[in-house]
Amino acid sequence: EKAGFKKHVITQDAVDSANTKLQKFSALRTCEAWLKFN
Repeated sequence: EKAGFKKHVITQDAVDSANTKLQKFSALRTCEAWLKFN
């Protein structure tokens, strides 16, 4: 039971980390595009 819970927490951390990286990447791309158009 505990091992399964720990595995779930690690998976959730990995998902959160990936989402954060994706958001930063998207923000960077949006900023780049905005600078090009100005």
